[in-house]
Amino acid sequence: MKITPFICLSLAATLLAGAAGSALAAPPLRVSVTVEESIGPFPSWGNVKTKYGVVGDGVADDTAALQRALNDMNLKIVNAYGWKIEKPGSPAVLYFPAGTYRITKTLVSKNQFGYGLVGADPATTKIVWDGPLGGTMLIADGVYGGKFARLTWDGKNRAGIGIAHWWNKKTPQYGASPEHVDEVFVDLGVGIVAGCCGASNTAASHPGTDWLASDYGNLDSEGSVRRTKFIRNKVAGVSTESGNALDWWVMDSEFIDCYRGVTNALGAGNVHTYRNLFQRSKFADVHINYVQWHSMQGNVSVGSRRFLEATLAGNNGRALILKNNRIINPLHPNPIYMGNLGPLILIDNQILSPAGGTGPLIQQFNNAEVPGSDVILLGNKFTIANHVVGNNPLNRFVQYDSTVVARTAISELLPTLPATAKNLARKVFEVPVTTNSTTLANDTGSDAIQAIINQAAASLDANPVVHFPRATFTINNTLLIPAGRRIQLAGDGIATILKAGPSLGTKPLIRLAGPSLATLRELRLYSTDFTATTLQIDKADQPGGRILFDGTMNGVTNLNNLASTRVEFQLTTGIKKLNANAAASVLTVGSGVIGPVAVNANSNVLMLDSWYEGAKSDPMIKGDSGTFTYLGGHIAPPDIDAQGLAAGPSIIVDNFNGQFTVMGLSYNMKNPGQGILVKGEVAGTKALFVGVSGNPIDFYYKRSNNATAAGTAVGFGLMKTNRTVQQGNYGATDKAALLAGLAQARGQTWDSVPAVIPAGATDVLLYRIRTVESGVGTLINGQ
Repeated sequence: MKITPFICLSLAATLLAGAAGSALAAPPLRVSVTVEESIGPFPSWGNVKTKYGVVGDGVADDTAALQRALNDMNLKIVNAYGWKIEKPGSPAVLYFPAGTYRITKTLVSKNQFGYGLVGADPATTKIVWDGPLGGTMLIADGVYGGKFARLTWDGKNRAGIGIAHWWNKKTPQYGASPEHVDEVFVDLGVGIVAGCCGASNTAASHPGTDWLASDYGNLDSEGSVRRTKFIRNKVAGVSTESGNALDWWVMDSEFIDCYRGVTNALGAGNVHTYRNLFQRSKFADVHINYVQWHSMQGNVSVGSRRFLEATLAGNNGRALILKNNRIINPLHPNPIYMGNLGPLILIDNQILSPAGGTGPLIQQFNNAEVPGSDVILLGNKFTIANHVVGNNPLNRFVQYDSTVVARTAISELLPTLPATAKNLARKVFEVPVTTNSTTLANDTGSDAIQAIINQAAASLDANPVVHFPRATFTINNTLLIPAGRRIQLAGDGIATILKAGPSLGTKPLIRLAGPSLATLRELRLYSTDFTATTLQIDKADQPGGRILFDGTMNGVTNLNNLASTRVEFQLTTGIKKLNANAAASVLTVGSGVIGPVAVNANSNVLMLDSWYEGAKSDPMIKGDSGTFTYLGGHIAPPDIDAQGLAAGPSIIVDNFNGQFTVMGLSYNMKNPGQGILVKGEVAGTKALFVGVSGNPIDFYYKRSNNATAAGTAVGFGLMKTNRTVQQGNYGATDKAALLAGLAQARGQTWDSVPAVIPAGATDVLLYRIRTVESGVGTLINGQ
């Protein structure tokens, strides 16, 4: 292979030691492990045994009764005024007590918004397949925001698919944003399928006549899988199979003796893997065919054939990012195989080859007529010296600080993954639903709700639950959660709505007095006219503090004056807009449809794996000062702006004082000039763009002035379209440039145990909270 120096950056290495000297001393950027607890069942949940007559003894055929239960969820009726409203008593959550539920035909759930299937415990609560060979256990067709938890799906080596997330366009509600947590998928073909129809385009997987691929193929995006086990799945654990099955994230899960762990090779889409354990995958832990950017971070692989197999993709490429993975005793001498243009980016990984292993550890392969692929190695540890081989003389290979170590220097210990959440039998305070006899709407007021919150806060329970059934609650006075008190507000999923009433005005819908220890979960916070702030957190800045957004659907999010409390977003369906002002530690890990991001007042923001299809008025990223890193993502900017003119650059670095880094970005743009613009450089401007790929377009990066200020350092390297190797226009780089540009991302760690939050510090946990329909979704003030 041809080894070429890192291309096209003009950077002053001695000036890249860090961001601006005035930047905040940031709290560490860490991906948290939380001691999450299970709550429920609640009276509003539909118990499948007591409400629907399901037997659950492993002998009786429970198919018909379970289908009746699914049909009863979220049913609509027409009231006296002709309004179409939810049927009173129709549950948003089905509860499965301990038992074995035998099914002989596919269960189908259609046209649902914010529902859940929740078992008592995956160790005691099983749905088993006794139907035809190759069948699907459950089809979720047009299910938005569904939750699947605490169940084992046992295919008995007969079922082809455990749960299929498909949207037939004939179904009014589109499907997206499901969560799988604390589940087991065993002895299936594929555990979870997202999108249709790849390998699943068979009559066996689609019962009846409603199975033609032409009726499917849209959405089914932004799905998350957590704390879930996949055991002996003959095809794959998780498979995305259509072009819009994008932004799936698998985290803290385990794959045991599967053919593939996760894949898009049976169709399309993309899936990212974080902090998982793969054991003995027969083909590969991650198998990629359809070219889309993929990220693999913090995983451990033991005894698998390959960790990554990215099959030949011709003249196409997107970023493949491997960071902080540990690969132990792979069976193939080439545990990483790359067959597309890339770039392939490996940062701080460890590969422990078997004794006597030969390598090469990384195999590049492409058609000879295709422009070469790129490999970047930074800070990796290997036990053999044979690292990379490629067949194309145009390949470009960069390596810094990757070392050969003794086999004993890489641990073979298996990680301890977060355990299934425990139910701690918390004291529950139910918010009543007061049904109006005429309108059939809920008349329970905010004063009554506040009184129940006060009762919970005065109770002796260490973390009481205030539960809101599936209903719409109109809030005319701000609900106040007291400071320093652990308390939980929980709904029945985003089918539970807390809506700003006409008397609320500009006051927040919910306010957490600080320092707060509140947990909010499974709620939709709503403002009809998009004026109210739905959630306000005050006095949130204390040493060791944390605010975690987990699986949330965020509106505009404003972070102000947070020098000590870190803010973390994990696997969020989206963030409408993120404004960081003097926020010292902001981390997003996996975000679908993230909106414009502003980095101001020496904020520190790290974004891992985000998707942008932004608004017509703002660039994706801008700001005045701080440290910002964008590692892995996709930007599809609009083709026109708010005035109907051709849209401008999607990333603007203008008069920015600090380190600004973009690596592994995939572009899909329609007009020249929608890419990257650096201008207004000042002495502290340090901007680095590496491994950016895009569709063929005349221009997607530009520097408007040529380094007039002393100390300015701006560079573009390994920039590439799908068809042409584009070289940047500013000379050659050096090691210091890349190390400085990636220092923030390399400093980010993956917790293995729950963090200890100091007494008196903010500890706010937000699980699956939707705040999109609001003026400001969340306002966090440090003071």
